[in-house]
Amino acid sequence: MRGIIDDREAIENLLLFCCSHRAAIATRCVDWFRTAKSEADRLSAAVEAFENFIGAAEQLQMTLLSLNMMTKRTGDSFFFLYGRMNIKEGRDEKSGSWRPLSAGLLLRTLHRIGWRGFQQYFGLPSYADLRSRFAELPNAIRSERQYRAYLRGLRDGIREALRNRRTPRVTRAYNKVKHGSVVLRVTGTEQVLMVHALSRRSDSSCRVVALPYQATLPTVKMFANNTQRISKLALELLTLRFGPFTNH
Repeated sequence: MRGIIDDREAIENLLLFCCSHRAAIATRCVDWFRTAKSEADRLSAAVEAFENFIGAAEQLQMTLLSLNMMTKRTGDSFFFLYGRMNIKEGRDEKSGSWRPLSAGLLLRTLHRIGWRGFQQYFGLPSYADLRSRFAELPNAIRSERQYRAYLRGLRDGIREALRNRRTPRVTRAYNKVKHGSVVLRVTGTEQVLMVHALSRRSDSSCRVVALPYQATLPTVKMFANNTQRISKLALELLTLRFGPFTNH
């Protein structure tokens, strides 16, 4: 089908479902791992929890980049920028600089700006604007001083979330896993190896580079909790920038 989607409709769906669906899946992975009857199911639940954790960080990154692009008056809608986002991680091979849409470049920027720079960089409202738009503010941001502290906390939470996206081996493992790469079980242990690079060794073997991962219930719970926190950051950003829709 073909049609026209208004930004309001797209953002409402992001708030309703899209920003939280990875957190929901990661949380279900905890139950899946706990009740699994086979080793294969437990391993699947563990790898799925990891994939959704990094996927949530990628979605947060897309949200941040789209908001920043809107502040530059590109003339494009948020949904257009978000939906066409094509992130490339790592550094440019020739210059050694972070790629333009990479988590590394975003992190470098976030390390250099205070609460006001953070507010301006992503087009977030001033405290006066916030009070005019929301009938009632949460207790944590009832004053301008509290709002500044809230923005600093939001910035710091985002920095923590993006560090795994910046780490090359984590990103490479995630990219391989989501496209169906081999995950190797280490016999006799709870460890799996998420392969992210291979080189030829012989006609019947190859050398691999892999990210080790402990497929245990505490690890799956950790990824589920982290995914929930990251999803909440994306929700907060969109709510600050666009909500509430009744007054938008």
